[in-house]
Amino acid sequence: MRISPVSDTIKNFVEKRINQEVFLPGIQRDFIWKPDQIYNLFDSILRGYPFGTFLFWKRSGQELRNENILMKYFLNQEGRQDFLDKENINNDRDYMLVLDGQQRLSALFMVFKDFYRKNLRTSELFFQMISFNGKSVKDDENDEDDEDDEDKQEDKQEDKQEDIIDRMYNFKFIDTGLAEYRQHGGEYFRDIDGIWWNVKRLLNHKGNITMNTKVNRQARDFLDIVVNGDIIDEYSNQIQNNCDLLRDKFFQQDVLKATLVEDANYADVLNVFVRTNNGGTKLSAAELILSSIKFFWQEADQEFDETLSVINEIYPRRDKKLTFTKDFLIKTILYILSEAPYENIKNTKAVNNIDGRFVREIRENWEPISRSIIDIVKMMRELFKIDRKLKNMSSNAIIPVIYWYYKTNGFGAAEIPEIQARKIQSWLIKSWVKGIFGGQSDTFLIASKRIFDESANNLFASDAFEEWVNKTAKSYKLEENNLESIIRIKAYFASINNGDGGVNLTREQKRAVVNRFFNL
Repeated sequence: MRISPVSDTIKNFVEKRINQEVFLPGIQRDFIWKPDQIYNLFDSILRGYPFGTFLFWKRSGQELRNENILMKYFLNQEGRQDFLDKENINNDRDYMLVLDGQQRLSALFMVFKDFYRKNLRTSELFFQMISFNGKSVKDDENDEDDEDDEDKQEDKQEDKQEDIIDRMYNFKFIDTGLAEYRQHGGEYFRDIDGIWWNVKRLLNHKGNITMNTKVNRQARDFLDIVVNGDIIDEYSNQIQNNCDLLRDKFFQQDVLKATLVEDANYADVLNVFVRTNNGGTKLSAAELILSSIKFFWQEADQEFDETLSVINEIYPRRDKKLTFTKDFLIKTILYILSEAPYENIKNTKAVNNIDGRFVREIRENWEPISRSIIDIVKMMRELFKIDRKLKNMSSNAIIPVIYWYYKTNGFGAAEIPEIQARKIQSWLIKSWVKGIFGGQSDTFLIASKRIFDESANNLFASDAFEEWVNKTAKSYKLEENNLESIIRIKAYFASINNGDGGVNLTREQKRAVVNRFFNL
């Protein structure tokens, strides 16, 4: 693996390299930055502050094709990041895939291409030309009016502390559908704070002198209204400096610094990606695993979303029932496909073991995995009668049930035998009541997988697992002092066993329900 430096102007890199030789690998997440983060980025660039290095992976078109590595375009006007068709990859040229810095590059790209979308509406970035040191002309006016009023000055200081920290240059996005945008053809607009100029128009204007004159003329018209004529020249000079600074930072200086990784295989690059993503917008282990899967499987996101849509409809979030996420799907996949010694069940271990071979295994088995997940979640409500949110109701407890169903080809059967359904129902509720799979559950998931794999028959092996758990710090044993916490969910037990909701049960009747349910 070789490392070399790369530098370029922002304008050249964004306009001539992104989506031509620079793309996003499938492991990258979607664009998630908010406007304030983009404002801070542009402020940092103008102030000459470091705004982070970028990390690129250099790969030939032939290598990308041979290794089946997926590439995505940067955001388009519809806010999508479409995948690059393999047929459009040129075998004879080199490409760079962004391993670190896609949020920053995407923000720059969208400003230059007018692709930024807020609330599904296109917006463009504007720069307040009559502001510097984080202040506008109106601020200066107010400062003079209030200089003898100490209470007002203190209030202004408190207000400033609530604003975004230490921004010297002011930016904001304007919806292109608004009247203020259309008033001057999207070139500039005025408001109470000053005059705002379209950043892209300023940067792309070929006649610098003409544009500077135009900006100054509009600025002077505005200044005549809000300040005394004797200080107009001071602001005019600042406007000139801002114009020059904007072009200098984006057109002339090689402020974009990157590190290029060459001669590295996928495993090496994934390791680099994991390490670099410990900073910035940090990815969880599950997100890194999902990114790795998407690296090789273009439809992974869509397939996962479809499964989640089905099972979350069974337990809608609005009803405060169970909520299933992609983290749950990832954990279930790892559990089902993990082999002894089952270390891949741990997200932190699996991150380094996701390769093309493993992703192919996921793709080949996804249909029965998805079917098993959907069937068991449905059965939780319809067959196991679990339709309430219980304390410690971790979705991890469901994973061994899904695996047992998957392993025994349950999705091909008409229904689960009643004795097995009753056993699973009891085991799930005991697991939740006792918090077996709460907190750091990987140890218990690994143990359950081992025990289920060692089971000599197709019966749900809860007895063997409970016996193992009872030897740990946790236990399935329900002692007398556990009874109060169990009775707190008496309505649930009563409703599934007696059908009356448990409202009219006496304490002794509730105790009897619990004893009968758990075979005490």
